[in-house]
Amino acid sequence: MAFQAEFGVQLHLPTAGTRYTTPQLIDIGVYASDLGFRQVWVTDNLRVRNIFVVLAGLAMRVPVKLGAAVLVQYFRNPIDVADAVASISELMEGREFTLGIGRGNLHHTPNQLRLTKPLAMSRELAQSVRALLAGERIRFEAYPTLTSYFNLNPEEEIQLVFRPRGPVPLLNGGNGPKGAALAARCFDGMIYGPTFVAAAQMGKAAGLLDVARKTAEALPERKALRFVAEVNVFLSSDRTRAREAAKTHAASMLLSVRNMGHSADDFRRLGVTPEQLDAIGRAAARRARPEEIAALVTDEVLDATYIAGDLESCRPRLLEICRTADALGFHQIMFSKLGPDFGEAIRILASALLS
Repeated sequence: MAFQAEFGVQLHLPTAGTRYTTPQLIDIGVYASDLGFRQVWVTDNLRVRNIFVVLAGLAMRVPVKLGAAVLVQYFRNPIDVADAVASISELMEGREFTLGIGRGNLHHTPNQLRLTKPLAMSRELAQSVRALLAGERIRFEAYPTLTSYFNLNPEEEIQLVFRPRGPVPLLNGGNGPKGAALAARCFDGMIYGPTFVAAAQMGKAAGLLDVARKTAEALPERKALRFVAEVNVFLSSDRTRAREAAKTHAASMLLSVRNMGHSADDFRRLGVTPEQLDAIGRAAARRARPEEIAALVTDEVLDATYIAGDLESCRPRLLEICRTADALGFHQIMFSKLGPDFGEAIRILASALLS
C-alpha cells in the first residue's frame, strides 16, 4: 500500500544505551538510508551520547535528511544551538536539517532540571535561533526568559560569522493546545511526539493538528505547516523478546501520556484501567526496579503506547497507524525506540512498509 507520508527513523539514544557506540549508531543510520528511509533523527537526552556529535557523524556518511527530535530547550543556550546546527549543515552538502525544539520527556525531564516558562522558552529559542541562522545580529534583552535562564548579558549583541549550507526548518515538540498554536506562530510545523500511538487510538490526535492549522489560517501571512508523527515500535523476529523488552519503556511512556491530562475514560479506550495506571505511577515514584515495573505491564498497557512484536503480528498495526497518520495529513512518520536490535528492527520496518 502506498502512503503519502514519508518514513524516517529516530535513533533514541537512551534505548541505544551501552549497546551501540557512536560509530555503530552512524552505521545504523547508513543502513536505514540504504533501505529507503528518508530521514534519520537523533534524540537529545542527558547521560547518553551527545546529540550533536552523533548528528555530525551521520552528516558525513548518511545521504538523506537529518533531524533533532527533539532538542531540549533547557539544555543549551541559543548560540550553542545555532552554531552547532550551522556547523552540521556544512557537512550535509545542502541537505535539510530539521530542528525540533521542546521541553523534553514529560516524565523524566522535570526530575532532572528546572522547567522555567516552557512556552516562553520554546518561543524565544525558536525566534533567536532562526534569526542567528539567517545571519542576523540579536540582542539578548529581546529574549528575557532565555537571558535569565542561561545567565546571558542582556546588553550584549551577537551574530554568527557563518551560515548553514542547507534549509533548517524548525518544528515544535510541544503536544498540548498551546504548543500546537505556538507551532503555527513561531515554527514551521510540529512533531507529534511519542504519545502519538496512544492519542491516535484515543481519537485525540486530530485535535492538536486542527489547533495548529486554525492558528496558521488566522495569521497575516498564511503558511503551510509540516507535521511529523513519532511512532513507538519495538520489533524483533522473536515476538516474545520484543514485547518483554518493551515493557519498561511502555510503562514510562504511559506515564507521559497521563501527564498530558487525558481522562480515565480516555485510558479505558486503550484497555488501561485507572488502577493499572496508578500502580505503575506508584512503582515509578518509588524508583522500583525495571523488572518490578515490567511485571505491571499487561498486553493492553504495552499496546496502548507501542507497536511491539514480530513482523507477522505487527504488520496490521503498522499499516493501520500509517493509514491514520496519512488521513490526518502528516508529512512524515518517524519510527522511534525500534527494538532490542536497531538494525533488525529497521529491516522489519522496511519489509513491512517499503517493500
